[in-house]
Amino acid sequence: MAEPDKPVVVDAHPEKWQHQDHSYKEDADLRGSKGRLKAIASEYQVDARLQDVEQEDLAHRSANRQRQVMQKQQANLEAIIAHTYESCHSETAQTPDPDWLVRFFDLARNIHGHAMQQLWAKILKQEMLRPGNTSIKALTLLETMTQREAQALQRACALSSTFGQDSTKKLVTGFRRRQGWCSCSALSHHTNSHSAITSSLIPT
Repeated sequence: MAEPDKPVVVDAHPEKWQHQDHSYKEDADLRGSKGRLKAIASEYQVDARLQDVEQEDLAHRSANRQRQVMQKQQANLEAIIAHTYESCHSETAQTPDPDWLVRFFDLARNIHGHAMQQLWAKILKQEMLRPGNTSIKALTLLETMTQREAQALQRACALSSTFGQDSTKKLVTGFRRRQGWCSCSALSHHTNSHSAITSSLIPT
């Protein structure tokens, strides 16, 4: 969830900023689209054609970028493992299927956001407690979702319910009245992909 906008603080002593013109200019540059793009390109090391100075050759630039990507992916995996470890207690656990673990790490390495890393950590723990709980198809679907999309799905999952002896979770989308009785329309989470993600997203 996005943090609320912070109030604007009006400085009562503007003269103290006279010695920080350089930082002011940098902030102003970042507010523009060109400045913002330069910052992004620099962070991901693809800014060679935006620089005035002579750069290393293409091979070196590519190697540097690949090294940076791999370092970020390693950091992402280590963060997810740390979140998983913090949530573990004395539960009886098993080792997930090796093929599942390979696919999990292959997909999870590209999860950068803190909230999404915590979600992936929860999925890993559930798979250790109940192997086969989350399918590879579910992981692939989740990997394509942004944090905002995951939050929207989480809100929808919190509203899902079961009817009678059918344990399949459904999301009621409307009611229809017919000759003195009501029927409801619902979306059913009947596939392994949706049910696994649903169980991970519902608050506990």
